[in-house]
Amino acid sequence: MSTKNFSPRLYEDSDTRAKKAVSRVLRKDGWDIDSKETMNADIVATKRGRTTYHEVEIKKVWTSIWPLTWDTIQIPARKERLFEKVDDLDDLFFWIIREDTGAAWAIKGSAVKASPKVEVKNRFIPNGEYFFQVPISEAILLNF
Repeated sequence: MSTKNFSPRLYEDSDTRAKKAVSRVLRKDGWDIDSKETMNADIVATKRGRTTYHEVEIKKVWTSIWPLTWDTIQIPARKERLFEKVDDLDDLFFWIIREDTGAAWAIKGSAVKASPKVEVKNRFIPNGEYFFQVPISEAILLNF
């Protein structure tokens, strides 16, 4: 399986902004946040004895209203390594964040795991990379 190579430039441009956006939302809801880099989930949040894990990613091509033709949200299959890191997939969340960090889709890990994996050709991997194709109905759109 081909996967996109790690890009320090893309990481530097997006990681901190994505973590800050989701951390603001979680803190507003009373969660304590740990977002130090561990090579596991980007954010670990705790509240009243519950721990949740959050993987965040900015979708650079999402710049305004979510297009009606995008009826699925693509989560890279390489992220499935996170399934093994949690006891309950409903405590794992994937966040796809708009470029301006003003909105995001939140998706439970259980919904991602239950979604089909499809090979998608893209500018980073011309031969194709596998993505979970999560139906929009399995995600929650939040405006920040």
